Amino acid sequence: MEKIFELIAPLTQGISDPKTLATAQISIMVFGGFIIGCLSVFLYYISRGSSKRKGSRRLELEVARSKDDYRRLQSDKDKILASYTALKDDNQKVVDEYRLLKKENERLRAMLEEERKRPASGMIFNREEIKRLKDENKKLGDDINELSKQNQKLVDQMDELRRNAERHISSSNHKLGLEIDEFKNRIKIITEQNSELKESIRVERHNHIMEVKTLRDECERLRSEMSKIRNEEAKIVKKLNEEKKEIIDAEKEKFEREKQLLLESIGFVEEAQKEDLKQIRGIGPFIEKKLHTIGVYTIGQIARFTKDDIERATKLIKYFPGRIERDNWIFQAKEIIRVRERKLEIIKKFQ
Repeated sequence: MEKIFELIAPLTQGISDPKTLATAQISIMVFGGFIIGCLSVFLYYISRGSSKRKGSRRLELEVARSKDDYRRLQSDKDKILASYTALKDDNQKVVDEYRLLKKENERLRAMLEEERKRPASGMIFNREEIKRLKDENKKLGDDINELSKQNQKLVDQMDELRRNAERHISSSNHKLGLEIDEFKNRIKIITEQNSELKESIRVERHNHIMEVKTLRDECERLRSEMSKIRNEEAKIVKKLNEEKKEIIDAEKEKFEREKQLLLESIGFVEEAQKEDLKQIRGIGPFIEKKLHTIGVYTIGQIARFTKDDIERATKLIKYFPGRIERDNWIFQAKEIIRVRERKLEIIKKFQ
């Protein structure tokens, strides 16, 4: 509690009235608890929402599958009705043809009766005509009987299709009814599960609030320890930097001291008087630059190297120990100077 008052103390600076100060502190604490609670509930619902979404998604898939079955059954029903309508149209066509044939039969019968009533003078012609009419009448009668049979067959087929359609629709409706009842039961179960889940969420929310409170206290403690560690780290870094600076300064001072001792031994030369030190075998461009950094610019300086100077120069340019002796820099330098002086003597002699 003391840590909490220490945290909110900067927010209540400037309030002198004790009651106002206490009210402000309590308000800040309540507001902070509210914010933490909201965040906790939000995080909890995010973690719990995935399971609820899975159940809802499964129910949606089942409903969609039932809707597809219903649409398929509806499509089958429409096809049956279309077949029934087509058969009905065919039956109507047969009935119309039957009526036409019946009218034609009646017309022929009337013509036959008229021929019978005519005088006997045209009996031969009338007999032939009567025979033809009888044959046509018989043929029409046969056609009428055949059409009647076809009509009866179509009527039987229509009745069978109607009965099949009624049975199929009844079975589909019964199946859909069972599925709807099953969905209702599932919805009821899911509703009960949601109620249990809400209660569980309420309990876990309370537990979560308590855990958040504990974690907040632990966080404050860790933050305080982290601040102390950072202060100690800053002190250590500062001390290391100071020690590093002292070491660098000491190295620079040692470098300058050794360089001064070397130049006092081999002689000081200005940079403007520098010579090509690469004439000596074992000295390349890189080593030449290193020698320039310690003030060695001429071959004469290298010719004046002593044993101590060689050791000192090796350390200053960080060269391989013993390499100067193996490459015999001093002898080469002296030979170069001797040859140079010999050339000068010859030039003076011929002048």
